[in-house]
Amino acid sequence: MIKNEFFTFPATSPEKVEEIRLKIGDFLSGSRLEHTFSVEKEALSIAKYVFPVYNADESHLFDLRAAALLHDITKGLSLAEQLELCEKYGIDKGEFPSCAILHSKTAAYLSRELFGINDAVFSAILCHTTGKENMSVLDKIIFVSDYIEPTRKYEECKKARDYFYENVSKSPESAKEALDGTILMSLDGTIRSLLRKNQPIDVQTIITRNYFYKSN
Repeated sequence: MIKNEFFTFPATSPEKVEEIRLKIGDFLSGSRLEHTFSVEKEALSIAKYVFPVYNADESHLFDLRAAALLHDITKGLSLAEQLELCEKYGIDKGEFPSCAILHSKTAAYLSRELFGINDAVFSAILCHTTGKENMSVLDKIIFVSDYIEPTRKYEECKKARDYFYENVSKSPESAKEALDGTILMSLDGTIRSLLRKNQPIDVQTIITRNYFYKSN
């Protein structure tokens, strides 16, 4: 079994998750809301394989649900609105501010203000776009779920999904290897996509990619 500090946090309550579920439609609609519910379902699917490796109590599935439901809560905001929230919460905008990068940061802070999420859920939302070094298992599951959930139709997303499910149950410890390998595939896919579009790459994405490259 793998010890992870995430499980030292008191789990999110079922009542809090239901509150979030009832209110998330005030912030998201259409395909974004569909994606959100798909990420929640995917996170629970991944957890079936990964939680036993981390000796995780099923009560922490409610942390996964909360993070999945809230991870894109600010995704519909304009860049100007994202920057306003950065100013409000003292968030570093980075060298190349964009909605794609900032929404994960603003979502974490707004979710904490509105719903009083715990630090584990906050972290998973905060890093779900770029990842980070030393990610918790909750961080990893939300990151991967966001990339491979089945409404994602990009070829690189499909390949990462296939890789995870083809490798996750090969051996008792394969769940961690499959999860980390999928994170690396996801980061590589994101970087290739940004390069094709001639767009800047957030430095944290590079740091995370190199961290998982060295770890694999």
